[in-house]
Amino acid sequence: MMYLGDILEDAIIYFCWSSNGADGESITLATNGTISVYKNDDTTQSTAGITPLEDFDSVTGVHNVKIDTSADAFYQTAKDYTIILSGATIDGQTVNAVLGHFSIENRNTKANVVSLNGGAQSLLDLKDFADDGYDPSTNKVQGVVLTDTLTTYTGNTPQTGDAYAIVNSGTHGNAALKTLIDTVDTVVDAIKVKTDALPSDPADASVVAGQIAAVQAVVDALATAVAALNDLSAAEVNAEMVDALATDTYAEPTGVPGATISLAAKLGWLFMALRNKLEVTATAKTFYDDGGAAEWKKTLGDDGTTYSETEGTAP
Repeated sequence: MMYLGDILEDAIIYFCWSSNGADGESITLATNGTISVYKNDDTTQSTAGITPLEDFDSVTGVHNVKIDTSADAFYQTAKDYTIILSGATIDGQTVNAVLGHFSIENRNTKANVVSLNGGAQSLLDLKDFADDGYDPSTNKVQGVVLTDTLTTYTGNTPQTGDAYAIVNSGTHGNAALKTLIDTVDTVVDAIKVKTDALPSDPADASVVAGQIAAVQAVVDALATAVAALNDLSAAEVNAEMVDALATDTYAEPTGVPGATISLAAKLGWLFMALRNKLEVTATAKTFYDDGGAAEWKKTLGDDGTTYSETEGTAP
């Protein structure tokens, strides 16, 4: 019985064994039988990955066996394996025999010179670092912690320029930003007044066009307010407004419009009301999103004297 060694996981084993007659003569197999592998003392054998070759290289009585341990999950590390021939007929006799045994990473205590901590790339990285030195994009040193011993910092150059001034100066600082937000909120309220007055019949194009013109006037007023708070040139302010209104995109809002939501969301609701499906019945006006799902509605009332629409609610 041959010991084939302690192999690495998923390795391939090759070995040969011989068959002889009663007088010692090398003879071929009358019946090949079955070559199986047993794991430890488990009685469940496997033939996975086994390729026998009788009379190897036309040499009578010498047989080659290949075992590919990557072929099946049966082959595991930290296990011993025994190769057994069963049911073969040699020189008129039924032969069962142990052909060899091996183990998979169950005895090897040698250092792995291919990888560190199981990573095949690790030694290559270490070699690159030794050859070329530190490089933050390739040859990095992970896990290095720097201790901050700084007590006094001098020699810095304060940030200057328009961007710095916009954040920190009195004209463009936090107070001016709050004033701008308050102005935007006032303008948005004015937009809401216009959108609440939209006609119940979306087919009335002339009225809708008038409402759009009114919204445009409010947007123009917003541009004027922004220009008044910022000493940037009119061309720069106009470029920012054009970018925000003509280039930037905004996701379609969902649910019921809130009373205190952002300007972008309020404009989004206005656009949805003008663009998407609107369904009006005797009792309700329902607004739909781009996908055709109802987002919110207003309950309608008409007693013959006064026509009314409630605040928006869920459909």
